[in-house]
Amino acid sequence: FSSLRFGLYEPIKQLLGVPKEDPRQAPFYKKVLAGLSAAAFAAAVASPTDLLKIRAQGETGPRRPFSAHVAEVAFAGGATTPAAVVANFYRGVTTTIVRASLIGATKMATYDECK
Repeated sequence: FSSLRFGLYEPIKQLLGVPKEDPRQAPFYKKVLAGLSAAAFAAAVASPTDLLKIRAQGETGPRRPFSAHVAEVAFAGGATTPAAVVANFYRGVTTTIVRASLIGATKMATYDECK
């Protein structure tokens, strides 16, 4: 997640019209918007893998193969269609995106402004 957020920040900033030659001239709101966008996209992409990682790390008892965690999430609630399986991996993603966006917007923009 963090690698993707950091990697997307500069290209998004340039898409918003910040000159690569002199980024110090960029208005602060463009830095905030770039940080927010990069973090939101990264959170949306990384959410399914984070969900599986957290479930695997939080398990107690004998270790199960990772594929067992994937199947457990994929077919939760009796999901049988491909759309329902994908939806299971993105359950709760809205909260994750909002949280990541707010943190990314403030963290990335503030760091960029101070450096």
